[in-house]
Amino acid sequence: MGLAPSPSRCGCRYSWRQGVEVASTTELLQLVADGDPQSTTLVRTAGRHIGTVLSVVVNFFNPQAVALAAAEPPVAAVRGVLYERCLPLATADLEITTTVTGPDAGLLGAGLTALRHNLPTAPVPQEESASA
Repeated sequence: MGLAPSPSRCGCRYSWRQGVEVASTTELLQLVADGDPQSTTLVRTAGRHIGTVLSVVVNFFNPQAVALAAAEPPVAAVRGVLYERCLPLATADLEITTTVTGPDAGLLGAGLTALRHNLPTAPVPQEESASA
């Protein structure tokens, strides 16, 4: 079971060897939400693969959080693999969550980082400086 990235006979972008065809990830996630066992297995397998790669990153960098722009089935699989493969010290305070900003999360995060590094800090309000 897997996705073939080449177009199928109907022109869909993704097709399964079992004959289920989807044109987008939205359709795939809708199948998962509807309880389709093949699509659920595929999405969880993809989540486990992503978790395997992320476990190396988490063990090396020891981040405070991992934010994923994904639906719950792959996030649950990623979370399971991270807790399985990472050192306890790396996962003790690790927050694994989904983004609320959707597909623009990376762009918004880059913009926020640029603003934090390039804008001066906020001035101290006059009332606080007068009483100090």
